[in-house]
Amino acid sequence: MPGIYIGFPNREKYFLEEIQEIELEIDGEVCVVKLTPSFWRSCPEIRVARDRTGRNKLREWIEKNNLLPPSLSQRIKGKKDEILLEVIKPLGDLSCILTVKETSINYRILP
Repeated sequence: MPGIYIGFPNREKYFLEEIQEIELEIDGEVCVVKLTPSFWRSCPEIRVARDRTGRNKLREWIEKNNLLPPSLSQRIKGKKDEILLEVIKPLGDLSCILTVKETSINYRILP
């Protein structure tokens, strides 16, 4: 399943372990991301962001932007597809923008 790899250093720097959900804004629509136990143990990746109808908008966004996993994008496109994570506010009331091409995803930590 496609997703956004956060990475261990970024997970430690930008996410608090007691936070179980964040909101992602995808193309102007707020979606909920549940941070699973595997996010904290072994795989710091966001794969599902559900809108209010239950659709996985993150997957749709990734497919719409023709993003591929790093090994595939390197082989097929000659470069890795990357999503920029920009921190807008520090920990506490964290807001971020993930950007690729001219499309963006905003997220904030839910209390």
